Amino acid sequence: MVQDELVTDPGIRDLFQRADQLARAGNRTAAAKLFEQILERRPQHLAALTFLSMTALDACAYERSVKLMERAAEVESDNAVLQQNLGLILRKSGEPEKALAALDRAIELEPRYAVAYLHRGAALEDLSRVDEALESYRKAVQLEPGLRRLNERTPRIVLELAQRANDLKTASLRRVQDEAFESVRERYGSEETRRLERFLRGHQKLDEIPFADPLQRPGYQYFPDIPPQPWFERDAFEWVEAFEAAADTICDEVNSVVEENADLKPYVSGDRVPPPKSEHSASWNALAESLTWSSYHLLEGGERIDEHCARCPETLAAVEQLPLVYAQGHAPEAFFSILKPGAYIPPHFGLANTKLAVHLALMIPEDCAIRVGPETRGWTEGQCLIFDDSFEHEAWNRSDQTRAVLITEVWNPALTEPEREGISAIVRASDDFGRRWAESVTD
Repeated sequence: MVQDELVTDPGIRDLFQRADQLARAGNRTAAAKLFEQILERRPQHLAALTFLSMTALDACAYERSVKLMERAAEVESDNAVLQQNLGLILRKSGEPEKALAALDRAIELEPRYAVAYLHRGAALEDLSRVDEALESYRKAVQLEPGLRRLNERTPRIVLELAQRANDLKTASLRRVQDEAFESVRERYGSEETRRLERFLRGHQKLDEIPFADPLQRPGYQYFPDIPPQPWFERDAFEWVEAFEAAADTICDEVNSVVEENADLKPYVSGDRVPPPKSEHSASWNALAESLTWSSYHLLEGGERIDEHCARCPETLAAVEQLPLVYAQGHAPEAFFSILKPGAYIPPHFGLANTKLAVHLALMIPEDCAIRVGPETRGWTEGQCLIFDDSFEHEAWNRSDQTRAVLITEVWNPALTEPEREGISAIVRASDDFGRRWAESVTD
């Protein structure tokens, strides 16, 4: 910072220019000597105070660094950057309470100062005020989304603080997940929840658990100890007969939706397209934001789409009789999946092997099929196809007519009731935590 005195005092101006050039060239030792000369002549010189304070900090001379930065903050008491720097130095010197006061002052002066919130979070962690630290880190990320995408050009101290924030976030998420698991273990006992505990450790990335089949790669949850099985036969499920009995009525409702093109949405949004390195990226790009593959959701992410449910009451009633997966923020899901003539869905994986995809075939022209794992099957109107979509799968409609199926999800029958309850509890705790982290920061 160049003060007015630099203009009026040629000697100070010359020293500052030389010191500044040396500092920019990386010769901080020589620059410091010149800044010391400046400070002898002008004890309140802001640039000299700031440079020498940070130089002392780098040398771990904390007491001198604090004193110099306090003097700088007195020169410009309304300067948020100086208050933040003072907070950083006080925290490094082992005075988190004083650091917190300085950082609070910085945020008072500049309420949207994201990096100050990072420093504040670290000071609160030093004081073992973990929940408040997490909240401060959350605000930092909300105020500056770029903190999620740091690179080699990011200042080292910001990298360190961002990593610290991420570590605390991960630890806090694991804590709420562990609490959810413990509540289930208390109800059912250790033996009934043994597999659930193994699942949780894998989900938290504390244990590395390989997939049982090379064609299986769920993107969100993998429950070990479930036998890998891509396809399931209809007669293995007692609810199938009643569900299929409603197919004609459901077909009437989907016909109405398709004929009127009623609020159909592209199933693939732009942000769901795989990265360019994917060998199928061209096919995914063709589907992005396109009605070539469209959907009409009744249930999405566990929430009802009221207008759609009102339009398709018989479909909703039939779906609600199934043993649906309940996972807050994720399931149940129920929607019509519409493939136009010539549409192709490239190979992909579902989110979890804890659930099975149920396709009730409604409008099925010839030359439509789906491959799951190593086996390809076709749909038969009025009947279900049931499979584990954590296996690689792809589908196509090579006809000149529209294909429509109703898709929903049920629990994998290999899971016990305590395990289903535990998965739901863990997902609910994770979703609640995620919602709190993602809440917007108000001005």
